Amino acid sequence: MPIKKDEWDRGRKWDTTEEQVLTFLRNNKNTGFTSSEILEGIGYRARVHDFGSFIGVAAGFWLINDALNTLIKEGTVKAKIVQEAVGDETYYMAL
Repeated sequence: MPIKKDEWDRGRKWDTTEEQVLTFLRNNKNTGFTSSEILEGIGYRARVHDFGSFIGVAAGFWLINDALNTLIKEGTVKAKIVQEAVGDETYYMAL
């Protein structure tokens, strides 16, 4: 059913994943985070307990990585590969 403009104006704006990620990174300025830390930071669970949670985590990582790639292309987030004891890890930080 169509709605009038005043009803439309009272509606809630949907936050995109990019907005959620950028807000999280800006609220934690000068700190680098991995994609799993960002995933948890915006309210998703990044731990696998069973097959269902595996699917959810995989979808979450796909969503976060897609958002991060968009933000990097826009120039609002930078990525850096950091060598750690167990291997290389990519960290993300707001500009």
